[in-house]
Amino acid sequence: MQVAGLPVPPATPVLDPATVLIGMAVGAGATLLASLAPAVRAARVPPLAALRDLAVDRPAGSRFRHAAGAVLTAGGVAATIAGTVGAALPATGAGALATVAGVLLLGPVLVRAVAVTPGTGVTGVLARRNAVRNPRRTAGTAASLTIGAAMVVLFTVIAGSLQQSIAGAIDRQFAGDLVISGEGRGGFSTELAPAVNALPEVAAATPIGGAAVRVDGTDLLASTIDPATIETVVDLDLRQGSLARLGPDQLAVSTGYAEQRGLRLGDRLTVTYPDGTTQRPAIGAIYGNDQLVGGGGVALSRDAYLPHTTRRVDVTMLIALAPGVPEPAGEAAVQRVADRFGAPDVQTNQEFADTIAGEINVLLTVVYLLLSIAIVIAVMGIANTLSLSAHERTRELGLLRAVGQTRRQVRAMVRYEALIVALSGTVIGLGLGLFLGWALLPVLSVDGFTPSFALRPLPLLVVLLLGGLVGVLAAARPARRAARTDLLAAIATG
Repeated sequence: MQVAGLPVPPATPVLDPATVLIGMAVGAGATLLASLAPAVRAARVPPLAALRDLAVDRPAGSRFRHAAGAVLTAGGVAATIAGTVGAALPATGAGALATVAGVLLLGPVLVRAVAVTPGTGVTGVLARRNAVRNPRRTAGTAASLTIGAAMVVLFTVIAGSLQQSIAGAIDRQFAGDLVISGEGRGGFSTELAPAVNALPEVAAATPIGGAAVRVDGTDLLASTIDPATIETVVDLDLRQGSLARLGPDQLAVSTGYAEQRGLRLGDRLTVTYPDGTTQRPAIGAIYGNDQLVGGGGVALSRDAYLPHTTRRVDVTMLIALAPGVPEPAGEAAVQRVADRFGAPDVQTNQEFADTIAGEINVLLTVVYLLLSIAIVIAVMGIANTLSLSAHERTRELGLLRAVGQTRRQVRAMVRYEALIVALSGTVIGLGLGLFLGWALLPVLSVDGFTPSFALRPLPLLVVLLLGGLVGVLAAARPARRAARTDLLAAIATG
């Protein structure tokens, strides 16, 4: 966590016995559940099948499985799209789960569709035929890689979309030049804003703080603003009323907040402040752009909130420099004043956007570290499947060697087969992750801020290459063992 940029205080690890028991129960339960289908198939094997060379498995999967997968996938996609259009998280979440389940059930069909022949010549053709002649096993082997790739792509799309949307919001709505951010510091003194506004290098500085209040019975972290300066620096897309004339007995709400609750200009809300005081301020302004102000869609005048709290701090200050003042000179002047109030860092627009992007990247790094476990599982699964496959094809490998296939070609064939399995799972996961990322963005809308879908090809290419690398790594030992198979002993097998 510290390496990822999320330092945690030192603490003694705590192991709760309930955690151990729950882990054991889940592990045993999942194992038993996974064994049901193989156990049923094994019980149906005819006794005489062991006495002759008879294939009793149905490698292509049942029609019922394919039909169930098609129905689940179609229903899941429809529910996901419906939830996306209506920004309904329950519908989107249920549809996403159904889509994932349907894709996994349709794995044997999808594997046949996406599997391509790697390399050239007979070796590549044999590798593909080996991979798809039992597509159910191939799909099962690639399932963990499919889910891992889908989750990586999902979070990559969401993170990239958030970063691009936030950067776009700053460019469109912030008319200033500098930012003072108190995030991670607990804020900074409310006395800093008047001191910055007094600088000749500054045209206007508007502070934004947090207000822990209860609005109509709902706890909310609203925003505090300076009505006299907010519109000078930030484009809030004022729809109704006036922010400049917002008085202590008034508040402002976003269009999203007003529409969700059926509120209009002049309506009164019940606001309870931290000191227990309850007032009924009227809605004095309704604005459209809530990305930079935030506050759950509610903004209070500083003069209305500060008398009711002992924690007098601001979180952010947006600053517009006076005409003709160079940005470096203005930044230096503001920083000198900020140093007298605990030295919060003064940033330019781009630095502020990069800071927000960096915070998202830190969380994304933690997610990647957690999802790497799925990649490790995928490597072990592919390696185990290839080992079993090579053991089952001992006689076949011996015959191939007998007709002229070299050990090098045997190793290449097994590696190609692993590459097909890995890339098939990765490609399916890429498509699934892109769809889920696109679908989940609208339901992540917060107070009117809906991230726009951003597709970044480079991370997707990295995921695809890593998927191929997983296959190559997983094939290393099975390929060596297959190449070392004794020719005569292999032919005599069976």
